[in-house]
Amino acid sequence: MRLAVNRGSDAGEASSLAALPGLCCQAAGGDAAEAQVLTAAWLLLYEAAAITDNIEDRDPPADWWAQSGSAAALSVATGLYFSACQALIQLEAALPDLRTAREVRDEMLRRVLEMCSGQHLDLTQPRPTLATYWQVAGAKSGTFFGMAGWAGARLATTDPQTLQGFQEFGVQLGLLIQILDDLKEYQILEQRAHENALDPESLPDLGRSLPAAYVREVAPPDVVARFEQLLAAPTATADAGAQIVQTIERFGGAAYVLAELEVKRLKALEGLESAGARPPARDDLLRLLAAVYPLD
Repeated sequence: MRLAVNRGSDAGEASSLAALPGLCCQAAGGDAAEAQVLTAAWLLLYEAAAITDNIEDRDPPADWWAQSGSAAALSVATGLYFSACQALIQLEAALPDLRTAREVRDEMLRRVLEMCSGQHLDLTQPRPTLATYWQVAGAKSGTFFGMAGWAGARLATTDPQTLQGFQEFGVQLGLLIQILDDLKEYQILEQRAHENALDPESLPDLGRSLPAAYVREVAPPDVVARFEQLLAAPTATADAGAQIVQTIERFGGAAYVLAELEVKRLKALEGLESAGARPPARDDLLRLLAAVYPLD
């Protein structure tokens, strides 16, 4: 499963999502300018995690390290991780309240460790059950965006309900991005199977995806066994890709994904409501949510 922040390879989207801590700070009643150092730290973690996850999942390399190789990319990611830690240390100098700076720093580092545990589970469970899928997605994508919402709001308030609401908004935003990534990969397979253009070098691996996890949950054992064979060799026969798509459609995998997208969107809205998010930052957060998951 790719970490949702892999979408950060699009510079425009990375820049848009980087506003999340500052917007949550402002929507909680704080000054967005106080979130600049926090935003820098989160963005550094964002990019470092994307590189690391790309390599660990053996996804195609980004253009900038395709020739130099994964070792060079890992060295960059390591530098980004330590730069993020350095930025978090600078919070003590950037914020007027030392206690707030230390609490935000410690909580963010703790949640990075939680993300690492999710990545380890992902790597050791290449064919996850539905429960494992949600555990991994929550620990990786949900935790990552949830910490941005919580940390931004924490610069402005200590109110538990407000903090929980902004954290929930971030969690659901991260899960939405993860599910949309899975849906995109399913649609790629669906299109290529329809066109009979399955390229094993660029074909997405749906084994860790939400549609596949759902099929494992609801289909009979014999169907699941055949499904796993197809996933392991989607180009072995001319119709293998089509059979994967047909199995997912037959057991409602695509419909389940669409339903979960709407559930996560509504939970994100509930988080903002519970937090008492203030305009105009509240409106910006709603626009960010709509940009991630447009309804039309």
